[in-house]
Amino acid sequence: MDAKELAEKMLEYGDAQTKADELRAEIEDAVLVLGATQTVGNVKATYRNPRKTYDYKTAGRTANPSVIIKFTTQLEPKVDWKKVCAEIEADVPYNESSAGVTVKLVS
Repeated sequence: MDAKELAEKMLEYGDAQTKADELRAEIEDAVLVLGATQTVGNVKATYRNPRKTYDYKTAGRTANPSVIIKFTTQLEPKVDWKKVCAEIEADVPYNESSAGVTVKLVS
């Protein structure tokens, strides 16, 4: 393969990759709307539900120290902030990730 053929192949590859990226984005958008994993042929678009991440430590720090001690291990001090929050009936803040889609070729 000479330099000209190599350059043509590299440009062709770049165009094909751009087209594949556009197709992947279209597939991801469609699967997000459907809200379920889709498999067609050897292409699988996996849907991921949004997830919440709770911040028990921030909410639990408002508890009385006696409650915090109640849920602290003795050997290696570690506080179970979730139990602290349950004890004081705290309104626990959380972050929620958005739903996502991963598109892969499967064998």
